[in-house]
Amino acid sequence: MLEWWRERLLFSFSPGVESLLGSGFVGDLRRKDFPEDFSDVVVDGWIMEDGSALLSKFKRFYFGSRASFPGPGEYELAVNGRGIPDEDMDTNGMEGVAGLLGRGTAFAWEVLYRANLQIPDRRIVSRVSAAPIMGDPGMFSGYVTFFSFDYMEDLGMSFRKNHEDWRIYISSEECSLPLSD
Repeated sequence: MLEWWRERLLFSFSPGVESLLGSGFVGDLRRKDFPEDFSDVVVDGWIMEDGSALLSKFKRFYFGSRASFPGPGEYELAVNGRGIPDEDMDTNGMEGVAGLLGRGTAFAWEVLYRANLQIPDRRIVSRVSAAPIMGDPGMFSGYVTFFSFDYMEDLGMSFRKNHEDWRIYISSEECSLPLSD
């Protein structure tokens, strides 16, 4: 399966995302969809540490030990992963999922664009996802993380074909321009 990813991964999403947002939704994303809470993450950009590509801002606020991770990919997932800011939006039902995925994808796009400028020899992938909140029926939360493509197989990443699953994968190669206004 990894060979398919090597050839085609620029932008991929699960069938659940396609049925909810449509296959061309990324073309509709604009700068206004970007979560301003994360603007300093883009400005601070990327650093390299022990073979891991890390978001500088997230790294400053991550206190786990690098030694507790078996490899650089696992460390990237831990340091570079965050919940999608949602305090200002309704995360109820499918409209909530759509909003979380749009906001997370806009954030991922800008961060991956920045990766192209700072670490152009490193192919970075973002995974944007949404899932139900346990104990709060009908409510959803979103999550976004970034990792190096070369570690994808080691991380056991897969693109599950499940309509209950909302996942979007974006490669830094896709993000050659910033989002437009």
